[in-house]
Order: sequence, then structure tokens, then C-alpha cells
Amino acid sequence: MGTPTDDPAEPCTIRPATAGDEAVALRLFREDLESLGAGLSLEHEDLHDLTRTYLEPPDGGFWIAEAGGRAVGMIGVLAGTDHTAELRRLRVDADHRRRGVGARLFERALAHCRERGLLRISLEVLEDRRPAIGLFEKTGFRLNRERRVDGRVRMDFYVDLYRQPTD
Repeated sequence: MGTPTDDPAEPCTIRPATAGDEAVALRLFREDLESLGAGLSLEHEDLHDLTRTYLEPPDGGFWIAEAGGRAVGMIGVLAGTDHTAELRRLRVDADHRRRGVGARLFERALAHCRERGLLRISLEVLEDRRPAIGLFEKTGFRLNRERRVDGRVRMDFYVDLYRQPTD
């Protein structure tokens, strides 16, 4: 495993996920879970059927970042009700962190939400994900609440886009 750097110039491609990307999403999720420490268990049933969970709902979406011919990151938009959505599963392979991959995925998901006229976007992150939290705050997300789950602090963020729905 290489050492992550702060080189933001790493070339990567962000593409829409397809039904065949479940294995990629599960690999990225499990590798990230392992990096968080033993004993942590997070739900991930949504990654077993990307089509039903993210791709079929009108305001949903899921994207994969690729670099060097390999999937190195992902993010999803889980459609809600009343013009809301939740950003989920922002994960970047450890070898590609701090190189702008996560920021590009995040911006793609936010652009998707804006294009669909969504009004409120929320997300959840573990407290120890400081670079991700910095990205969220930099793009206007606000801390809604903190809560302790399974011995770890989870932080809920949101942003109001204040656009009129495009019904």
C-alpha cells in the first residue's frame, strides 16, 4: 500500500455506476471498514443492489471514481421525499486519499442534487474522518447533531440548497 499524498492533480474519471458495480462498491466499503479498526460493523445492504437503491429512484444516483484502470472511490445519492436526499458511501481507496478524488466525487453528487432541484441534502460521517468533515464544512454543510453509536461518534450534517422544486 502506498503512502497517500496531498497531490490534488491525480487524474481520475468519475462515471455513473451500473448494475454490475456492486462488487466494486462492496470492495471499497470493506477495505474502508478495515481501515477504521476491528470490531466496527456498519450496515451495507444498499450496496448489494445499486440499481434498486440508487439508480432506479428518480433523484438517486451512484458514481465510481477510476484511476489507472481501477475503481478507487464511490459516492451515492439516496433519494428522499419532499425534495431531499442523503449523500452516502463516500469512500476513497487509502492509496488515493488526499489527492482530490473524494472532492470530485462529492462535487459530482452535489451537482446531481442541484440539477434535480433538491432542497435539503444530509449526510452522516464518523468523527475521526477529519479531511471529509473539512470538505463538508467548506462546501456549506452544517453540523446538525452528534451521537454516539457503538462507541463511536457519528456526526450528522446538512445543507439547504434553497432552490425551488422542478416538478
